[in-house]
Amino acid sequence: MSNVEFINKLKEYEDSAWQAVVEEHYKGLLLFCGRFVKDESDAYAIVHDTYIKAKKNINSFNSEKYSSFRPWLWQIAKNIAINFINSSNKEKRRLINPPLSESLTTQLYLKIADTKPGPRTNVNMKAMYLDLYKALENIKPIFREIVMLRYSDKLSRKEIAEFLDISENTVKSRLRLALGKLRKSLPKDSLI
Repeated sequence: MSNVEFINKLKEYEDSAWQAVVEEHYKGLLLFCGRFVKDESDAYAIVHDTYIKAKKNINSFNSEKYSSFRPWLWQIAKNIAINFINSSNKEKRRLINPPLSESLTTQLYLKIADTKPGPRTNVNMKAMYLDLYKALENIKPIFREIVMLRYSDKLSRKEIAEFLDISENTVKSRLRLALGKLRKSLPKDSLI
């Protein structure tokens, strides 16, 4: 089914199409929203509100701005999360990063390392994980966001460009700079 056909099914409020959206995006959205709020139940609430708002506003989906449904959905989630943070009566929250999964850490390691991990690396995976997590926390949010959208949320460069409303070349450039900054911010005695 093409993207246009899928969007049309969503606009017709077909339950099967909306169920497919939930099944495909729920886990990713939950991790994405978890970067904005500290409380897991708040992240669940934001995801829930995202689906409600998406369904309510599906007719405003702009296929000229978004080549696929995913960046539009992520943008709704981001806006709801930011509104939640700004209007929360709870203790002021700051944007946070989720704990990195082992597969994401390995993926990033392979991207910024010059060589593939060997036996020594496999033994020291935990040390690499900690070094990489600290390095991610120390780079500017604009670069951290690009890295997380690409490697954690698995958005394509085109989807990231649509989501951030920047050109695809800017995404490539920021991603290259972010990976370079990660290399530089890793400890000298790091595995990389």
